[in-house]
Amino acid sequence: MVQPVESRGDLLLWSRPGAFRVQLDGRVRSYGLDPSEELTEIVATAAGWAAAGQRWTGGERRLFVLTRDGRGVSRLAAPSPEGAGLQLRPRLLVRDGRLAAVAWLEGDTPRELTVRAREWSGADWGPTVIVSRRGEGSQTGLSSTTLADGADLLVWSAFDGADDEILWSRSRGDGWTAPRRLAPANRVPDVAPAVAAVRGGAVAAWSRLDGDRYQLVVARYRRDAWQAPRVIADGGLFPRFIHLEGRLYLLYRSAQPRGWGVAEIGSNGAVRRTAGFLKTAPERPALELDGPLGVNLRWPDRSLDRGYWNLP
Repeated sequence: MVQPVESRGDLLLWSRPGAFRVQLDGRVRSYGLDPSEELTEIVATAAGWAAAGQRWTGGERRLFVLTRDGRGVSRLAAPSPEGAGLQLRPRLLVRDGRLAAVAWLEGDTPRELTVRAREWSGADWGPTVIVSRRGEGSQTGLSSTTLADGADLLVWSAFDGADDEILWSRSRGDGWTAPRRLAPANRVPDVAPAVAAVRGGAVAAWSRLDGDRYQLVVARYRRDAWQAPRVIADGGLFPRFIHLEGRLYLLYRSAQPRGWGVAEIGSNGAVRRTAGFLKTAPERPALELDGPLGVNLRWPDRSLDRGYWNLP
């Protein structure tokens, strides 16, 4: 089950090979796919939604994109790979309520991936831009957002020969900025980033190894620079941002105690309040608000766990 970062109402995606369902405005619609296809990303558009995923063809994986508007579901011509066997982790970018671009990882093996992007004109894809070339090792965990000024921001994890570091790039009128470290280099893995736009910039979250466990850290982006990351939770993994009712929330897996954690994040990157859930189901839930004090997790089987905010 996938909940978009920029949520419109109750938009949710359930997907498995060969079929998917989309919930929007209280109604769930079911659709078919080829058995070799599965969707992993959905975004809201002014006309409905757009979704992306991968198609397995032999030992290769290929990107595909679907859109839905008042006329129904359409399949866009997929960006063609440049001789590589893998196209992974597609990220859809929306500007002014319309699908505007896609970013993804591409290469022959998981250790040889590049970060790429293409603009969508509404009728065809533009040329492929290589945002980050092949590095010392793997590049993973691609995440994206669109800033208030219309620029796109990509964040991902890359192996630098010693450990994983978080890199970022911002789109400009003439292309993309050269990849840079989001935080000073260190000697521990930094993995699984997420990013979301906020007033005046963006915030990123990721997991950083500290001894034998991962800490969840958050950094603020403003005026083309990142502030020093701050630790917001011990034992936090796989963060994902969700905008709901004009506020930003971070949903992540909690290791101590085992379960799931939720944090409301201010535009300055600070934690406003938190909630915890002890359910250890491996599936990622969706986040729902329940009045001024309640916060709920909705699971793929549609069951609900109710919780309450703890003020910091």
